Amino acid sequence: MQERPLRADVCRRTCLRLLASAASLGVGGLSVSGQAQDIAAAPAGPAPVPLYTNLFTRLAAPVEIGRRRSLFVLDTGAEATAISDQLAAELQLVAGPRVTVHSVTASSVVPSVRIPRFRVQSETFEDVLAPVFQLEELGAEGLLGLNHLQAFNLLLDIRNRSATLNPNQIQGVRFEMGASELATRIQRRLSAVPSYQKDGLLFMDIRVGDAPVTAFLDTGAQHSVGNEQLLARLGYPARQLQTIAVHGVSGPAIVGRSGPTMDIELGPKRLRQVPLLFSDLHIFQILGLADRPALLIGADLLSRFDQVRIDYKTNRIALGSIMRGRSVPRNSVR
Repeated sequence: MQERPLRADVCRRTCLRLLASAASLGVGGLSVSGQAQDIAAAPAGPAPVPLYTNLFTRLAAPVEIGRRRSLFVLDTGAEATAISDQLAAELQLVAGPRVTVHSVTASSVVPSVRIPRFRVQSETFEDVLAPVFQLEELGAEGLLGLNHLQAFNLLLDIRNRSATLNPNQIQGVRFEMGASELATRIQRRLSAVPSYQKDGLLFMDIRVGDAPVTAFLDTGAQHSVGNEQLLARLGYPARQLQTIAVHGVSGPAIVGRSGPTMDIELGPKRLRQVPLLFSDLHIFQILGLADRPALLIGADLLSRFDQVRIDYKTNRIALGSIMRGRSVPRNSVR
């Protein structure tokens, strides 16, 4: 796939429509102060693509840049693919212009590089302009953003730690999990959640407690975070809240709060006693969600399901069975 060059000075809502044609890039990834990340190395092997989690459930898969096999986080909240400074230096990639990046917590100006070609599964992408972050900030060698994830239908098999990325250019493409009997059984377990596409992101109308909420998926974020409008709607007393520090891929830490557990309904699925974090993240402003209850759904919440299907061709999200006893310790992530 040939990509159009990026240009500067475009806001996130515009560049989500333009995908790789804008240099004001949305980069996902969210953490709460605590221990360091630990992502395993990617083994070689045929499809399905191995899916890796660090200690706190971020999802990653191997990417080939030339002959170099690298590990990139699957980041459905990032508008554009990004690369670590160490990998860019090792591959001696040509520097590009400095670009404005919108992370979940702040906007910042960062360097970029040009990746001549890289491969994910059966898809090859050429002439990619990617922002560069320190390896410690990304917690991986790179992020695979929406400008490339949208080339696929994604089936994240969290229970078995594998992912199927099928190209979505084929008319009527369906997920396949090997034998047709297995695929049929998988399909029966998945339940659709009402969703719609806006500016390149998939949004869902869900409920948190008794509050109707606009939500979006960000697999690059380790924690799910609600905005201040949601916090006000739930009406938690101040004595039940604890102050925390929230870190994004770029920018300084911002203040957040943790509250009591709450039930969350995603279509026919109901998660009980979910720990909640709240903060007025920069991303809520960029997406126009600051004036209503909203929730960024991170990997901690998604990892409670054995499978998650994200179909960018039909703008559909489906969730598998709820896995019992799987949760991320609160206030223990970086």
